[in-house]
Amino acid sequence: MIDVEFYSKKYKKVTDAWKEYRDHLTSLPKDSPEDDVKLWHSKIEGYLADLLFVMGESIGYEFDKVHIKRATYIPQGLGEIEEELHTIRKALASILTGKTQSL
Repeated sequence: MIDVEFYSKKYKKVTDAWKEYRDHLTSLPKDSPEDDVKLWHSKIEGYLADLLFVMGESIGYEFDKVHIKRATYIPQGLGEIEEELHTIRKALASILTGKTQSL
């Protein structure tokens, strides 16, 4: 919906930031080494913060990027659950595709 809501030359910074973020989200090749996946994930926060910053700026909010990145709270347990689910999904996919016989 960003392409629709911010469709105007006035919002070029927003659409450019959205394109960069979307490009990054689709840039992780299948079967990437774990280190590449971790690096890819670490960059998501920056792209998202840039996007939210220019979106806010374009509609009159004065948040800085540090506030956008750090002013949210995510319980540690939720992060651990996400990590575990990612590991389980990868292992299950590997078993179901025949790449691995068992855990």
